[in-house]
This record gives sequence, C-alpha cells and structure tokens, in this order.
Amino acid sequence: MVGKALNPPSTKNRKSYWTCNRSRRIWGKRQFSSILLTKIFLGKTEISFLFVLRGRLPLHNEKNKIIAADFDRLAGAGPAKHRWNHNNHYYSLMIKSIPPELPRSAPVLDVGCGTGQLCRMLAERFDKATGIDLSEGQLNIARSYSSPRCEYVLGDFLEMPLEINSFACIVSAAAAHHMPYGEFLQKCREALMPGGALIVLDLYRLRTVTDYALSGLAFLPNRALDGTTIGTIRSPKPKNDCGGSTAGMMCT
Repeated sequence: MVGKALNPPSTKNRKSYWTCNRSRRIWGKRQFSSILLTKIFLGKTEISFLFVLRGRLPLHNEKNKIIAADFDRLAGAGPAKHRWNHNNHYYSLMIKSIPPELPRSAPVLDVGCGTGQLCRMLAERFDKATGIDLSEGQLNIARSYSSPRCEYVLGDFLEMPLEINSFACIVSAAAAHHMPYGEFLQKCREALMPGGALIVLDLYRLRTVTDYALSGLAFLPNRALDGTTIGTIRSPKPKNDCGGSTAGMMCT
C-alpha cells in the first residue's frame, strides 16, 4: 500500500482543515484504490470519510514499475543483513536439490535475485551464475559483494532474450508470483537444457482449514526468528497473483 498525505501548505496556523490520504492495493485480480478524507479540528481528527474504488489490475509493465519502486525503496533503507527469514531458510535446500549430474561449467540463472544471496550460493556450485531483477537498488547491493562468478542483469525475465536450451538450472525465490505463472513456466522450459532443473520457492493459495491454521501458527515464530522491526517506509505493496501467504517449493 502507498499513502501520501496531501495537506494544504497553509494549515499550520489553521484551527480546522481537511487532509486527503490516497492508497492503492492489489488484491487477487483487482486493484483497489481508497481515498480517506479527514477533517482536523484543533489538531484532532473530527470526522473521516473513506471511499474505496475498484479498478482493473495493472498491466504487466505497470505492475513491474510498482514492484521495482517498492524494492528500490527497501534497498534505500540500508544495507541488507542476511538474517533468517522464511525464504532464505530454504536456500540451502534449493541448492541441495540441484541434480548432481549437472556439470559445474554449465550456466545457471536466478530469477528475481534481489540482493544476490541465492545467486552467490549458486556460484559456489557452478562456475557462472546470472541473476536478473527489476530493482536497480537491490542489484546495487548484490554487486557490492565480492562475487566474481556472479553477473547481475537489470530487467524483466519475461522480456529477457534467452537462447533455447541455454541454462542447466533456473532458480527463483519469492519472485514467480509477480509474473503470469504460465508465461513464467513456459519461458523457463524453453531456456532449460535437456535434463535441466527448475527450482521454485514461492507462494501457494491457502485452501483448507489446515492451511490457514498452519499459516496462523507460523506467524509469531516467523516474526521471532526474523527479528523484523516495522519501519516507516511507505511504498507500493502489490499482493501476489495467487492470493497466498505461505511459502512452498516446487522442483521440476
């Protein structure tokens, strides 16, 4: 969600004035925009009106701009710290899932590499690893690490020109849900060598009571292990296309 207060410049000495806060959220297949009008009287909220508008889901390129701006702001908050989270917890398992027969000299690709932690782990298994991401800020952090076998590319994976059968392994962690999933899988299939591996860590849709119960039980342990501190960054926060909230891994 992104919100921005639009206060008149001369409200400082006014006893009463109105503020307008606009926000946007992507939920499922729809984009919802809200407008909150608030009347301030003597420094206190007197009355508020909330209007919610439903609109079309942004086009792929529009959504990419929102995502890139979001992660650029996160990158601007400071250097990344490789503390535990429910994504990188599975990085070692993803590396172990790579078929041992894949040659070390074969090229590999990390889709949505972010700050490059998983890409650097790939470079320990292979001679060269390429990471692609929409966020220049995240890639700047990735390039700040000494990783001569890693190459980072700014761009959209779905629009990236890839040679057919060119990669022995493609990995993606918490990025595939930002793309049309069928197009993502087709692109990976075309780019993989015969016998290559696609390893995806991402979201799945909560369907059963057990799914929701496990997701709820995992919330507090995740927060405790992550040690996350809520900051003041306000940036677009698009919902995932599949509407899920729990990580899962798929290997093909």
